[in-house]
Amino acid sequence: MKYIIFALLLVPFLLKGQSCNYYFNLDKGDKLIYHHLDKKDKLSSVTAYEFVSKTQQNDKLQATLNTVIKDKKDKLITEAQMELTCEDGNLFVDMKSYINPEMMETYQEMDMTMTGDKLGFPGKMHVGDELNDGSIKITVQSGGMTMANITITITNRKVEAKEDIQTPAGTFSCYKISSTTKTDMMITMETKSVEWFAPEIGLVKSETYDKRGNKTATTLLQEVRQ
Repeated sequence: MKYIIFALLLVPFLLKGQSCNYYFNLDKGDKLIYHHLDKKDKLSSVTAYEFVSKTQQNDKLQATLNTVIKDKKDKLITEAQMELTCEDGNLFVDMKSYINPEMMETYQEMDMTMTGDKLGFPGKMHVGDELNDGSIKITVQSGGMTMANITITITNRKVEAKEDIQTPAGTFSCYKISSTTKTDMMITMETKSVEWFAPEIGLVKSETYDKRGNKTATTLLQEVRQ
């Protein structure tokens, strides 16, 4: 695993007329398509998130999305489901969405179990806000033997600015959020990231940097299919 791509998905999904309608309303079958680029801005993989279902209980809403990750040659890397939750107008994103597709490709023939937190995004965000930390633990097994234990921790999340970001899917008014990620595997790696989050659509763009400040990866919203 070379690095972690941050915030592969911060997808709003919620019902009109509810406290969570601050976020874009996705309907069943709608898709968000993201392109993941390497340090030379060359395509490395593509992720498609398809809205599957949503449930409501009092002021809490939960959505299920199907995640399909393919390599640059359109070969399937992995497919899974993830959950998003909105409560009291705040969005909570499963930490599973913060796993690098390259890592998934490395372990695609093995069994993986994941346990972790959810990252929060307040319904009313302001420049200068500090957001909650999150972590996830991944255990990789093959033939009943543990091959790897991986822990990813995201800290120092802060809303740095508000900026307009242009993407192939359109131009969006975004909150710029910086953070630090530490990956404990056989060695410990620390990277920095910046992500641009538009309340009406979710993640628009993210960039990852190594400890020397060199950009190592980019995630970009390519298309919204409705």
